[in-house]
Formats: sequence, C-alpha cells, structure tokens
Amino acid sequence: MKTDKEFKVLLVEDNPDHAMIARMTLEKIEKISTIDHVDDGKKALNYLFHDRASAKALPNLTILDLNLPEFDGFEVLKEIRKHELLSGLPVVVLTTSRNDSDVRKAIDLGIIEYFVKPLDKNRLSEILESLGEIGNLKNKSTENLNWLTMSFIS
Repeated sequence: MKTDKEFKVLLVEDNPDHAMIARMTLEKIEKISTIDHVDDGKKALNYLFHDRASAKALPNLTILDLNLPEFDGFEVLKEIRKHELLSGLPVVVLTTSRNDSDVRKAIDLGIIEYFVKPLDKNRLSEILESLGEIGNLKNKSTENLNWLTMSFIS
C-alpha cells in the first residue's frame, strides 16, 4: 500500500480475531500506510508515551477498544487527553458496547467516532479524508449519533 504521505494508525485491540478483522479492513483503505497493533491499554500508553517520543513518530489516528486488559480504553483516553503532545490525537472507539453511558463517556473524552464492531470501512475512509476538518466532539451530544451504526453524522 503506497501513499504520498505516511499515515499511521495505532490499533488497540486485545481480541486476536477482532484485531485481524480490523486490520484487514484498515489495509483496504489506501490512505493508511502503517498499522501498528498493541493488545492492551498499558502497551498502548507505552507506545504513545515512551516508544514514540516525538510528534513525528506519533500515529495520525488511534483506534481504541474500550474493554482492554491492564488499563481499559477510558483510562487510556484520559491519559491521552492529559498529555500536551497527545491531547489532540484523533481517537476512534471500536467496541462491542452499545451502552449509552459508554458512548457519552467516550464523547466526553474527545473521541471523533464511536463504532460498534465490526469497523465500517466506508465511514472510516470518510473520517480519514476529513480529519483536518473534524473538531473535537466534546461539544456534540448523542443526538448526533446514528444509533444503527453508532456513527456520528458529520
């Protein structure tokens, strides 16, 4: 997969089957040049805070499961949002949870999209194309959510 500009995605998913399906979906999106995968919240934080010490090495997008070992997705999101270099990192949640309180909590932590598995390739492609235009969704409410796909309507 070749792109003019490197576009890195960090996939944080503990279920090997779900990770494989998500990776296969991501590999079909031409814009993505690199997919790094970690399988728990602690490894995600190590990747973001220690392994990638500069902004140039950070992913352009993180796809985050909520139900993770070590640190759950919410804890990972809280740490990302507290850090100056990472606070603006676009994060997409990919989870099995349709729980309204999970959706609201994720929105409050500044996600740009909430997908209930499996990942929707077409919607994710749209998101990648408009990343520069997408603002932080903290000011959005669940009224902006398409409950069939759990996808924010732009």
